[in-house]
Amino acid sequence: MLIKAQRWIHENILQFGRFHEAACAYRPGSKIVDTASLHCEARWMVKMDVTNFFESILETKVYKVFRSFGYQPLVAFELTRICTRIRKESPRRIQPSKAGISSYANNYVGHLPQGAPTSPLLANLAVYDLDKELSLLARQNGMIYTRYADDITFSSVTSTWSRAKAVQLLCDGHAKLKSHGFWPNHAKAHIVSPGSRKIVLGLTVDGTAPRLTKQFKNTLRAHIHYLERFQLSNRPPHQVLGFDSILGLQRHVFGLAYYAMGIERGWGAARLAELKSISWPAEHGIAFD
Repeated sequence: MLIKAQRWIHENILQFGRFHEAACAYRPGSKIVDTASLHCEARWMVKMDVTNFFESILETKVYKVFRSFGYQPLVAFELTRICTRIRKESPRRIQPSKAGISSYANNYVGHLPQGAPTSPLLANLAVYDLDKELSLLARQNGMIYTRYADDITFSSVTSTWSRAKAVQLLCDGHAKLKSHGFWPNHAKAHIVSPGSRKIVLGLTVDGTAPRLTKQFKNTLRAHIHYLERFQLSNRPPHQVLGFDSILGLQRHVFGLAYYAMGIERGWGAARLAELKSISWPAEHGIAFD
């Protein structure tokens, strides 16, 4: 019942919210390649990441999202409780009244659960003001800003930038994250200077259009190479490649090929043709058109 209610909220409420243009994830029609293309030919890049992104969005922010849709306080509260999970280690600052519905009277603050149908769009709506501030920071520095969930990227095509400016931008960005209740993931913070390989959302953006990384291509080629020769092995191919079944392996490699076609159509189509030419075990495999 809970997941059905969350899906209804996602489809009938959240999709009609106001999203910042820099929030590229989870929105209808949004594609990774489109986001990556905004950073093509960048000379400088500053990348940031958020620790426990969804868990850092507490129910107070979710409540404000539903209030912004025009719902009365009690309705917004009920919707918030449907879409959040209890965070026991974080007591409320304001203790609930003893009167009223007993189930409301607890000292715990909820947060967005990762994997819930409502969490992605609620996250985008809840951090609208953060996106505004980071977007302004980017404009002030002559940069482009995008956020794909917790993956934050600033880039500039100009060569007049300097490492000192990049460090300052990184510090300013982290300060804004903290002011909105997020903790920067310092291990994933990077400054990418001219001449270094630049990757956004798993795609190389050094040229005029996003391209697949060499690692991605090598991995898919290796899978295909083995599958074309799996008859020579005494073990089923899915076991050798770490999958539970032939069906799971098929879905994975065909999914990679179709994804590749969306980035580099010619290369992806060639790999797809190779996969279709493989003699899959008929009792376990399925056909892909």
